[in-house]
Amino acid sequence: MIKYNNLVIDKLGDITNGTLESSRLAVGLSEEEFRKLLSEQNKDIFEMIDDTLSDFILNQIDQDYIHTWLKGTAKNQQTIVKEFPDFFRYYFIFVHAANKIFGRIEEETTGTTADIKEIILFCMLGNVCRMADEIGVVLTNGSTKAALSLWRVFYEYAVVGVFLMRHDSEELYQRYADHGQKNVDKQKNSFIKHFEELKFPPLTDSAIQDIELRSAELKEKYGNDFLGEYVWAKLIFGDDKKRVNFFDIELNAGMSRYRPFYIWAGGVVHPTYNSMTDYFDKEGKLIIGDITRQKLDLHSYIDPAQLTLVIFYSFLDYFLYRYSSDGEYDTNVLLLRKIIERLKRTFPQKVD
Repeated sequence: MIKYNNLVIDKLGDITNGTLESSRLAVGLSEEEFRKLLSEQNKDIFEMIDDTLSDFILNQIDQDYIHTWLKGTAKNQQTIVKEFPDFFRYYFIFVHAANKIFGRIEEETTGTTADIKEIILFCMLGNVCRMADEIGVVLTNGSTKAALSLWRVFYEYAVVGVFLMRHDSEELYQRYADHGQKNVDKQKNSFIKHFEELKFPPLTDSAIQDIELRSAELKEKYGNDFLGEYVWAKLIFGDDKKRVNFFDIELNAGMSRYRPFYIWAGGVVHPTYNSMTDYFDKEGKLIIGDITRQKLDLHSYIDPAQLTLVIFYSFLDYFLYRYSSDGEYDTNVLLLRKIIERLKRTFPQKVD
């Protein structure tokens, strides 16, 4: 195995040797006496040097470091956005339109009560609005793989939202909400198992009892398997289907055509060999520097941006159909569709 010098601190060996030599001269010891002292108190002395040296180096770092970093990041974003202004303009116009929908609902519902359907759908809309904005922001920074990772989560939210709206069942919404207990139950079990090694205080007996009581109530109401994956959706698929997975929901929601992209994005999310080493040049050489380098090629931005808006449109189509005032739905979705069409016009044209 190859060992490398100066991985964190430049010239660390020289600095350590210089520190030791200065200490030897300060106490007036010969080299032989000093070596003997080090051999007798080796651990304590080197721990003291390491501690002092690391503090010294940290204190020497410019206090304006974060401002320098911020300027560099802002400059990088401005460079990318100026290079592809129309592309980012239409992306964020769409996101702004979606946020306007959320804002209007927020205005109208503040201080009112809502049933479980509205709570789930309004919160779902807010979450996909936020994630779409986050995807756009990381794209302006040239972080295309981070954008794909976010898109995969965004896609799952949107698919579940479309599935719920297509069936529009009060019981389905309630089952979906109740199924959130699955994560609470898993968090409780994991915390009990690991709190000591994490040096966290234990859960109180009453907190554990409340969680277990709620889980037992749901199992009695829906069945012992209710806290399994996607069991809440069995209302639609029927009890004859032993196991419901995300693909079933995706297919039922009419969005299975996007599965190749979902699987592709999964390769970015999961630490597979192929995704980690996807940085070869035309000659087959691995370009290590490309792993941390931002993308400046428009082709790299197209898929994350287009996939986000197309999936978002599918979600908003159902949402606007449900909540738009009479006579406004067609105009609302037409505007969103035209934004996507204009975004596509900014893509590089294929040359025969």
